[in-house]
Amino acid sequence: MKKILFIILMTVSCGMHAQEYTLQQLQEMAMQNNKTLKNAQLGVEAAKEDKAKARTNYFPQVSGMAAGFRGFDDLLQGSMPAGEKVMPLSLVKKGFVGSVMAVQPLFQGGQIINGNKLADL
Repeated sequence: MKKILFIILMTVSCGMHAQEYTLQQLQEMAMQNNKTLKNAQLGVEAAKEDKAKARTNYFPQVSGMAAGFRGFDDLLQGSMPAGEKVMPLSLVKKGFVGSVMAVQPLFQGGQIINGNKLADL
């Protein structure tokens, strides 16, 4: 009996605090909370980002690499027999390697232009 009375009291108290909405307010609330519309808006934003990404294909791509090394004396030294003599052998003690590469796409069978047209759509 207490549960039924509690449910009736809660229903009545919720009804007293009800707020009235206009049709315009209900339409705005429905559009703000519609998942399909939110997904569509996110899709439009993603397409704008894809368009900006497609524009970067016109610019050269640059990459570089550098490495330096120094060997320990005990690690890279040795000896090699040459007849009656023993010749000391030092393989690599220190060095430096580096490279830079720049690639500028000139024509990729229309892939860049068609990619940008598709991003515009």
